[in-house]
Amino acid sequence: MARTRNAPRGPRQRRDGGGSTISAWLVGGLAILLISAILGGYTYLRLTKTAYDTATMCPIAGPAAVHAMLIDRSDPISPLQTQRLQQILRAIIDGAVVNERIDLYILSQDGLQSETPVVSLCRPPSEGNILVQNPEHIHAAYLARFVAPIEQSLTGLTQASELPNSPIMESIKAVCVAAFGGLRDGTPAYLTVVSDMIQNSPALNQYRPYDFATFARGPGMAQVTADCHRAQVDILYLLRPRDAARQTRAHELFWEQFFNRMNAVLQRVEPI
Repeated sequence: MARTRNAPRGPRQRRDGGGSTISAWLVGGLAILLISAILGGYTYLRLTKTAYDTATMCPIAGPAAVHAMLIDRSDPISPLQTQRLQQILRAIIDGAVVNERIDLYILSQDGLQSETPVVSLCRPPSEGNILVQNPEHIHAAYLARFVAPIEQSLTGLTQASELPNSPIMESIKAVCVAAFGGLRDGTPAYLTVVSDMIQNSPALNQYRPYDFATFARGPGMAQVTADCHRAQVDILYLLRPRDAARQTRAHELFWEQFFNRMNAVLQRVEPI
């Protein structure tokens, strides 16, 4: 009887751990990358850490920019004007860059008290690196230490108190010296003035006839001149129905010339 030869067997399939080994390598590699990213972020923060003033939250080396706000409370401000002012000023706060300093000044009767800000704070970061920081804690600190104090001060500053004089020029000079005088060259400077802009002081009384050329040649200009550090100026122009004949385009042009003399540029006049 013929013997049948068994068919040759194919190569034996070996069960090995090749797939598991690859997966382990991938997991290990991702873990190493994650740890490296965390250590790298921590090292970067340590190396780039800036020294800050604990009271103002500003860098010891100087702020990234300064935005000074001067609020004239010499005449009443209507509820609608107050609402609009709060909207604009809140937008300024929200739009500040990290390490930009916000200074709030109030116009005083003699203009000299405007040298001291009601509040002066630098914007801290409002977000953090999730790998090495607590973003929720950082945002909460931003709201509590920066936004809330400024908004509380603004609420008080928009409550009008009538004064017999309106030394607007003197107050602008004081603010430019106090807010911008010590800035490093190239630091952006911004000035927002909330006022009806009707000057009334011994330097100039705009309830009487006036023009800039005559004023600039007299002693009044010398009394109020200062270097405003090339500040960009916005006027939030408080309109008074009783002063409609005074709050004209010629009045705005006077202030444009005034700021040019003060090494500043009037960018915008927004009627409020």
